[in-house]
Amino acid sequence: IEGIVRRSIIFRDVKVERDAVVDNCIVMQGSVICEKAALGAVIMDKDVVIREGRSLAGCESYPVFISKGSVV
Repeated sequence: IEGIVRRSIIFRDVKVERDAVVDNCIVMQGSVICEKAALGAVIMDKDVVIREGRSLAGCESYPVFISKGSVV
């Protein structure tokens, strides 16, 4: 984990690259969050890749869900 992780659950083998921000999220195993990506209230299944510079935000009562193996 090289980025910022706040109030989140991070499973094993997750990579959070430099300058990425993960706030109030659940990130399941094998996922990658690339540089300068920003996530808020997101639930990610296994093996998801969030590309560089992407920004995703849900809200606490309705989080964004990303299915297994997706590339965003």
